[in-house]
Amino acid sequence: MLQVAPSKTDAERLLLISPEPAEVLTTVIFRVRAGNGALPLVSAYDVFEQTRSLPLLPT
Repeated sequence: MLQVAPSKTDAERLLLISPEPAEVLTTVIFRVRAGNGALPLVSAYDVFEQTRSLPLLPT
């Protein structure tokens, strides 16, 4: 269950989510609370030329 804090409707909500997204959200929350919320840069993979690009910068 995902607990959503009250918003403009002042109503707390509980959403049923599967274990995989719950694990990802838990990991993100722990990283942000630990002060290590930065994500590593990633590179794109071209399936036709089978090469990787330089790390992509955030926009």
